[in-house]
Amino acid sequence: MHPNTNTTTHHNTHHNTLTYQVGLQADWKAFIYFVAVILIVINVGFSLSQVIAAVVPTTNMAISLYMLVLVYSLLLGGFIVSPSTLPAATQWLLYTSYFFFGFQGLCINEFEKKDYGPAVLKDLGMDGGNKYVALGVLVMYWVGLRVAALIALHFLHKEKR
Repeated sequence: MHPNTNTTTHHNTHHNTLTYQVGLQADWKAFIYFVAVILIVINVGFSLSQVIAAVVPTTNMAISLYMLVLVYSLLLGGFIVSPSTLPAATQWLLYTSYFFFGFQGLCINEFEKKDYGPAVLKDLGMDGGNKYVALGVLVMYWVGLRVAALIALHFLHKEKR
């Protein structure tokens, strides 16, 4: 990029071009929400891996445990197993997956302003959801896992001198 190029203009042109190419909403608020959810989901996963690494004694155990938690979260995230196909008695398991809140927030963000959006959200079992509640839950996951990692590091790992 040329040093005299306006960064905001470059960003807006890049954003609008990519948004139209992949068919996402072109609204800048929807784009900001999209980026925020993606970044927070990544940070929740990173924080979860920190908690696991702080609690288990070996690297191999941490990797194995994280893979189990990751597969669990992916399966109950809403995009592999649809929430509407789960038995009623197991619906609460969805709320233990941070991917579910990310996926729900992104789906609502994308489909809420489209004519066919309510039907899509109902098919996905996400009708009645709120994208800002999903974002808030992700932030709570993130903060909670950061605090848990700090507590685990403080109480479980003492420096030996």
